[in-house]
Amino acid sequence: LALAAGPQAKLHHVAFEVHDWFDLAKGIYYLGEKGVPRVWGPGRHGAGNNVFSYFTDLEKNVIEYTCEMEQVDESYVPRVWEPRGDEPDFWRVYPPPPAMPR
Repeated sequence: LALAAGPQAKLHHVAFEVHDWFDLAKGIYYLGEKGVPRVWGPGRHGAGNNVFSYFTDLEKNVIEYTCEMEQVDESYVPRVWEPRGDEPDFWRVYPPPPAMPR
């Protein structure tokens, strides 16, 4: 669940974690076959190092499928994440659409 800052509070997107890259690819394929619009991805986010793909549902809500999310447990060592310029996708295949806030 992610909330975006702005003039009014609103839901940015809902993320569903899948088991691995293969499951993510199956989901991308399945949703594509059903005509569900993919709006961004697949790609790899920087801060969580996770693979992602974004879709919209019938009501234009943004849904993210993700996997390989960095895990935080007792052995985790915090670090400062430095974004690479203005790009939120390490693979840099293409940027997020303008209508989708970063």
